[in-house]
Amino acid sequence: MITYSHRLYSWFEPFLDRFERKDPAREKEDEQKSRKDPPAVILLGLSGLGGALASQLLANKVPTLAIDYDPSQVEDWQERGLDANYGDITDPEFIAELPLESAQWVISTVSHHGPDITAIDPRLTLIRTLKSEGFDGQVAVAIYRHEEVELIEAAGADIVLEPFEDAAKTTMTRVLDSLAKD
Repeated sequence: MITYSHRLYSWFEPFLDRFERKDPAREKEDEQKSRKDPPAVILLGLSGLGGALASQLLANKVPTLAIDYDPSQVEDWQERGLDANYGDITDPEFIAELPLESAQWVISTVSHHGPDITAIDPRLTLIRTLKSEGFDGQVAVAIYRHEEVELIEAAGADIVLEPFEDAAKTTMTRVLDSLAKD
């Protein structure tokens, strides 16, 4: 069911609206109260690259709202002092409810595992939704396969992050600098 959750949801969606609140005002109020400062950065994904970015944002006291699908990651980062919430960025409605008006950056470190698991690429959903919501800040999206650069750039990302390529370049620069000194 998890593998085909998006397809199943589209089939059952017409029947689910009777279970949804028409105005989830209380939840929105609680979320706003818990937020320390309006976020300048919205960080999507808290493991791997996202965790490293979260550490840097926290250390530099950048007002950040972090979102992750893993409740244990969210809890761990909340304990460290980061404004972190649980959420699913494959849901355009969830993205639209983020405090985009204050954010200057949206950074996604979420990976896409390809069409064999789900037909929906969360990175493309994110970029499309941000555009439709009129987000005028910068969008950075991490990719983990170099052949995805053109796809993400064409979708409208301002910066495409390639963590493995970037790490390799940094490492090679350090190695060459060290060899030049010897």
